[in-house]
Amino acid sequence: MKKLTVLFITLLLLSTFAIAKGGTSGGSITKRAEIAPGEPKAPDCESFNQMKNRIKCRLEFGADTVPVPEPCRAIEDNQWCIDYYVKVLPCYEIKGVAKDKCFKDLAWFKKKSVKEQAKVDNTKPIRNYMLFVLYDMEEMIEDAKTAGDIDLDTAASLIEDIVNIKIKVINKGAKSEIKQDLATLKASWPTTIQ
Repeated sequence: MKKLTVLFITLLLLSTFAIAKGGTSGGSITKRAEIAPGEPKAPDCESFNQMKNRIKCRLEFGADTVPVPEPCRAIEDNQWCIDYYVKVLPCYEIKGVAKDKCFKDLAWFKKKSVKEQAKVDNTKPIRNYMLFVLYDMEEMIEDAKTAGDIDLDTAASLIEDIVNIKIKVINKGAKSEIKQDLATLKASWPTTIQ
C-alpha cells in the first residue's frame, strides 16, 4: 500500500507541473496464451476499433507482434512516441531506486528529484517521467490480473483510464484535468493491488 500511495502522490505532484514490459497498452510483445487443440484461434487484438477491446484482448490472449502503443495512436506523427516506448522498456526490468534513476535519465532530468527538476525545466522531462510512472502502474494491473487479484474487465478498465491520462499528458492537456483524472484513478484503484 505504501508503494501505491507513493506512486499516486508522485503522479499528483507531477500533474501540477505537467503542461512497455506491460504490453496490454502496446509497445511490447506479451506472450500469447496457449490455445488448446480444437479451440478457436486467438483473435487479432489490433483489429478491434475500441481501445478497451484491444487492451482486454491483449490481457486475455497476449500479442504475437509489437502493437503501436495506445497513447501513440492519438498522435498524428507518432514515430517519436513509438521509439520512446522502445527506449524505456529496459527500465521496467529494474527495481527500486535504479528503476527510478533509469526513468529520470531517459526523461532527460537534470536534477535528482521532481521538485528540483521542476525548478529548472518543468515541461518535457516531467511529462516524460509521468508517462513512465503511469506505464509502471499498468504493469501492476497486469500482474494483479495474472495473479487473479482482479478480473479481466477491471484490469482493462483501469488500463484504459491510465492510457487516457497518458494521452492527455502527451497532448499537453490541462493540469487540472490530469489532476482530476489521477484522483479518480486513485479512488477506483482496487485495494488488492499493492
